Amino acid sequence: MAEGVRAHGLARDVLSEGTAEGVVRAEYCELPCQIGMDWFDPHRGIVDLKTCDDLDWFEADARRYGYVHQVAFYQAVLAKAIALLMPVYFVAVEKKEPYRCGVWKVHEDALAQARRENEATIERLRRCMATDTWPSGHKNTLRFSRRIEPATGAVERAAGARSDLAVSLLRGDVQGRQAQYECEEADIAQSGRPVAVVGRGDGRVGCGGSTSVSAR
Repeated sequence: MAEGVRAHGLARDVLSEGTAEGVVRAEYCELPCQIGMDWFDPHRGIVDLKTCDDLDWFEADARRYGYVHQVAFYQAVLAKAIALLMPVYFVAVEKKEPYRCGVWKVHEDALAQARRENEATIERLRRCMATDTWPSGHKNTLRFSRRIEPATGAVERAAGARSDLAVSLLRGDVQGRQAQYECEEADIAQSGRPVAVVGRGDGRVGCGGSTSVSAR
């Protein structure tokens, strides 16, 4: 895989100078936060390294696993420390031969939307922590059928799913509860899509990688 990255001119260029595993701590959304960037170049920006099965499907993987929300969190916390929004890049490489590699610069519009959704989710988490109330969003009986279709009340359950996710994070559930929605539910993807996060099991929560938000 390393050879695949080195063989790609743009990937080699964005990784030519900088610091690996750069850690930054700052207060964000009134909580102490920490990020761990795969690569940071103060002149180019944040570089997030990803592996994938098929490079042609990387953008779909990025949407499914919340990669943009992850790097938007990196960007926002870093901005609190240096007072500047830095550009963000993905460098993705296939896990099998021929180890194809690609470079994506994340559009600022996508990052801005992800930041808004991250901040809304963190605010919901703060309210849950303050009130010790953790709605699951699944209190009613749901319909399970062979046909894949938008379920009744999907928007309401999507909103509740973020709280359910926060519960799993604070309980240290390493698997996390990553809410996923069908492509047909475009309204949810635009207005209520949760941040893809995993529990660290040490009283902190994070947006993938080594990003964390203190839950203390």
